[in-house]
Amino acid sequence: MNLYSIRIWTSLILLSVGFCMHRMGPSFKRHRWGAPLFFLGAILFVSINRPSELGVSEREVFSSFQSNIMWAITAILSIALLLSGSSNYRPPNYPLLLLGLISGFFSCYLALMGLMESSIVEIFQASLT
Repeated sequence: MNLYSIRIWTSLILLSVGFCMHRMGPSFKRHRWGAPLFFLGAILFVSINRPSELGVSEREVFSSFQSNIMWAITAILSIALLLSGSSNYRPPNYPLLLLGLISGFFSCYLALMGLMESSIVEIFQASLT
């Protein structure tokens, strides 16, 4: 296992540990080390500049991350806009809700375009296994 493979697994572990630590605690007082660990893992993952030197399984993880990052970021943005525009604690903000819906549809469009690169037969066979 080379240095780049260790780096990608370390970054994935830091991402998951940071996310889990951020979710611990009461809702308005989260664990203070969660977000820094998550962002450290994200920086380590994004700063990999030679994916050709990764091992086979690490290269597959990295390429799937690269192919899915745009629609995932758009989906997260859509969720954040929809939650901040909803009427939980204040009156609804309809422009934010509209922006959230538009970005949600755009995220679905990006995800479907990524799936269409594979043939429909491959997708059907993968769903049956």
